[in-house]
Amino acid sequence: MANETETKITNEVKELSSVINYNTSEDVNNCEITIRDGNGKLLAYTIVYATSELNCNYQADKYLEQYIADHS
Repeated sequence: MANETETKITNEVKELSSVINYNTSEDVNNCEITIRDGNGKLLAYTIVYATSELNCNYQADKYLEQYIADHS
């Protein structure tokens, strides 16, 4: 029974994806991160400050990792 549960969680995690929208202006760098499941349902959303687009991507990866850890 435990194996079935672990497999289900693993399969759900594989379907998660983060979508990043990086916006810049003179005085603000917003990194908008959304996490959606395989069906496109919104699971999590946040906006954080990012120093660059690369930093935004890094923060999105960490946000997704933390979401998976919190919901596993």
